Amino acid sequence: MRLGHILNRARCATPLIVSAALLVSPVSSSAAQEEREWSFTVIPYVWIMGFDGKARIPGLPEIKMKSSFGEIFENLDIGGMAAFEGKRGKVGFVGDFLYSRISDSGVVPPGIPAQGRVTTFTSMLAAQSELHRDERVTVDGVLGIRYWALEAKASTPVVPGVARSKNTRWIDPQIGIKAKGSLAPRWHWHGSFLLAPKDTPSVDLAATLSYATGANSALHFGYRHLTVRRLGNASGADASFSGPLVGLAIRF
Repeated sequence: MRLGHILNRARCATPLIVSAALLVSPVSSSAAQEEREWSFTVIPYVWIMGFDGKARIPGLPEIKMKSSFGEIFENLDIGGMAAFEGKRGKVGFVGDFLYSRISDSGVVPPGIPAQGRVTTFTSMLAAQSELHRDERVTVDGVLGIRYWALEAKASTPVVPGVARSKNTRWIDPQIGIKAKGSLAPRWHWHGSFLLAPKDTPSVDLAATLSYATGANSALHFGYRHLTVRRLGNASGADASFSGPLVGLAIRF
């Protein structure tokens, strides 16, 4: 197994975008309450994704990656994902974070056993403002930033105590819209579009359904497609992520 494959399997479970916060919305509240008081929603979630792309990390070979949905948890050491929203009347904020550490083992040329590990942290914070509302549909505009931190590490038992580690960090602007609508007394639909406006823009598209399990809770499930376009001569990524997601929204 080549080093690229070692880090490939580690990287495949790294959700490079995670804009799940754009899908969060208060489960139930009257219009009058929304105008007067803050409401807050937290949603822990899981994104089961497939991955196709490549990444460059300073000092390491270019990593070409392709993985199906079923491979995401095979090598997960630790991970956590959550999104949140606060809203008062027509304004508010949204955010999310993700942390994952993935490991795999194999060999590197000329056949030396090795272990690889990739650790990723990403967080997003954005302001939102209501653009449209009627009896069935609400649309919000979103503007903010997303921070990325990636560390890759490789080691071999042939040379104990020797490991190679590189990291890269960057911030992307975020602009987009999110919308929600009513389908039935307990059912709602949610959609979001997020763009990182730059020379090679990244996009995030998501669509989910939610079912209200109580006055202040709802189960979300749907599908997301994310592209990341940041590939320099020494570092970055050019990749797409797609797959189903599921989460539980709690409002307080």
